[in-house]
Amino acid sequence: MFRISAKFPFIIVALSFLAAFVTGLVAYQHSSNELQQAAERQLTALVETRKSNLESFLKSISAEITLLARSGFTNKALINFNEGWKDLGKRPDNYLTKHYIGDNHLQQKEKLDNPKDGSKYSSWHAQYQPEFRKTLRAFGYHDIFLISLSGNLIYSVIKENDFATNLDAGVWQDTNLAKAFKKAINPATNNALVLEDFAKYLPSNEIPAAFMATSVLDKNKNPIGVFAIQLPIQRINELMQVTAGMGKTGETYIVGSDFLMRSDSRFEKNSTILKTKVSTVSVKKALANEAGVHIINDYRGVSVLSAYIPFDFLGTKWAIIAEIDEDEVFAPIQEMQNFMLIAGIVIGIIIAVL
Repeated sequence: MFRISAKFPFIIVALSFLAAFVTGLVAYQHSSNELQQAAERQLTALVETRKSNLESFLKSISAEITLLARSGFTNKALINFNEGWKDLGKRPDNYLTKHYIGDNHLQQKEKLDNPKDGSKYSSWHAQYQPEFRKTLRAFGYHDIFLISLSGNLIYSVIKENDFATNLDAGVWQDTNLAKAFKKAINPATNNALVLEDFAKYLPSNEIPAAFMATSVLDKNKNPIGVFAIQLPIQRINELMQVTAGMGKTGETYIVGSDFLMRSDSRFEKNSTILKTKVSTVSVKKALANEAGVHIINDYRGVSVLSAYIPFDFLGTKWAIIAEIDEDEVFAPIQEMQNFMLIAGIVIGIIIAVL
């Protein structure tokens, strides 16, 4: 049996270790909660910023399209191209495809202003093509279209395989450009701007494409055709892939109602738009008009802190997601835990020696 004088130092050492352990545990839990809450606040602010930036971007494009569609220049262009189309005879589609695509040996077909075929259409094209080409480049659109009320795609800047076809009954009648055209001329839309969500667009080599369209009006506010643009994917990616404040593993991206990405992943070399499916809890909640932040496994199977928020523009619903790997979020907490463990052991040894 040890005497009290022998037991007392061991009791003090044990109590010292216990006090250090309890103090460290309380400090660790408090700091851990504070760091997680700070990360959640930062991620929530980030996803809200992305939503605001995306909304501002789409609103600016909407204003541009409305301004262009309502301009006298576009009005005259649509009227003149329609006249030129009718002047080409029974098969204007074959005629225009031959002169502007088949016989156009320029690598960039949009650089052809006048094939010098002597037609009324080409004389109008020589006048309007340079200006529309400047507009296309200035605003960064993929393409600009003028469509007659009967569905004839009478003008395109880029001249892809959809040029000179009929969107109401032709080969591309089921594309999302055709859907945008039909919505734009529908009396129920009251000449408002319409947005058709991303889908693989065959005339553009199956690249993902989304379209905005609105009617072109005459002096009496009656529609005479449709003005449409193909949305620029690159500008959307630039908005979503800003890395400031995202750390090494953070990213923000858009997911559509079909659970497919609408912007490219930061971590993939190839495009993930309409290819990568993201059916996580965050996406489902955002598409159900909920917003929040929690820890889940993302589309890569990695545990992440995930913030989500719904986005609705002209009837198209998306989910905006901001995520960062859980390991990166809690790395400072792990470092603090290791530091406190080492410090506790050192302090305990010193007390034991004393």
